[in-house]
Amino acid sequence: MVRNVSAELTDARQQFLALPTAIRAAMKRAADAEAWTPETWRIEVALATEILDLDESASAADNLARLYGNAAGGQEPLL
Repeated sequence: MVRNVSAELTDARQQFLALPTAIRAAMKRAADAEAWTPETWRIEVALATEILDLDESASAADNLARLYGNAAGGQEPLL
C-alpha cells in the first residue's frame, strides 16, 4: 500500500490546529528547544490528540500544556 504523505501532513496540521492554544504554543516552544523533525511533530500531535480524546477535562489540557512547557525548559509543577 502506498502512503499518501501529503494527506498525513494535512491531517496532522488539522489535528494540531484543533488543539487548545496553550498546548499549541507549548508544543512550538518544545519543538524549538528539542529540534523536532517533521516525524516528531506528527507523533507528538497524535499523542496530544489521543490524550485529549481520552480525557477531555480542562485539567488534562492544562497538564499537557505544562508537560510541553517543561520540555521547552519551564519547570512548572504538574499538580
